[in-house]
Amino acid sequence: MIKRGLVGYCALLVLGAAACVVQGESIDPDEGAGGSYVLDSNGGSTGRGTKEVGDLCSETEECVPGSICFNEYCVGAGTLRVSLAFSVDSDFDLHLLTPSGTEIFYDNTTAAGGDLDVDQCVSSCGSGSHVENIVFANSAASGNYSVWVENYNGRSAGSFSIEVAGVVSRTFQGSLPASSDAASEHFTFTVAGGAGNGAGGSSSSGGSSGSSSGGSSSSGGSSGSSTAGSSSGGSSAQVDCESSCPSEFPNDAQLDAFCRMTCCYDLTGETAARQQTCLAGESIGTSSCNHCP
Repeated sequence: MIKRGLVGYCALLVLGAAACVVQGESIDPDEGAGGSYVLDSNGGSTGRGTKEVGDLCSETEECVPGSICFNEYCVGAGTLRVSLAFSVDSDFDLHLLTPSGTEIFYDNTTAAGGDLDVDQCVSSCGSGSHVENIVFANSAASGNYSVWVENYNGRSAGSFSIEVAGVVSRTFQGSLPASSDAASEHFTFTVAGGAGNGAGGSSSSGGSSGSSSGGSSSSGGSSGSSTAGSSSGGSSAQVDCESSCPSEFPNDAQLDAFCRMTCCYDLTGETAARQQTCLAGESIGTSSCNHCP
């Protein structure tokens, strides 16, 4: 397969027309240079600057609306973001298997609502901060996802980290040898039902399907129930968020999705994430959610 270069993309997530509240500060969606001042799905503000996705950055405000600064580069934020960070001169590739069985990676950059918007180190890039990023701009399908990393050309060995943010919040760590097509373990996470339009409950499994040399879509499956496992920031309890978090507002899809998200964070013991989600959706009524203060 032939490697592709950078795919330009800017994901915009606007949580309604009313002003949004983030960490106690009222933010006008129309405020700021470079376009609307919008929120990412973690309840944090996205950029208000002019640097495009893939450009170097030192802080999120430098990036265009709908993107954030991750590992010194602007990347799309969206409703779900899966970001790879590494610092070796080798072409580490991010692979994501979606619930439908579709794989998003350098040879299939747009699928199942997700886009690989940053693909770095296709050729020699030197040591330093490098990223790859897959973003779901509008919604992420409920179900089980599997993410892993492959060393495409094997120029160098090194460690990496994967940050999952938005409707799911997880961090995974790993390393790859200096071997062409070497693949990491497969890390899994689950997006619970009701995740359309940028919100939904979630829990994840930090377990893997074992080391893999191919990283094919057939090897990335995960169990049917949502489990919080050994990944960083996870809970030790097994929780099926989809069945445990019923609909609270069936006539308001956006508010209902936020409420299901707070329910799942409550069940998995992620108090800070629950509080942040409640605060992020305050302007659309999350104070009436069962699992918000």
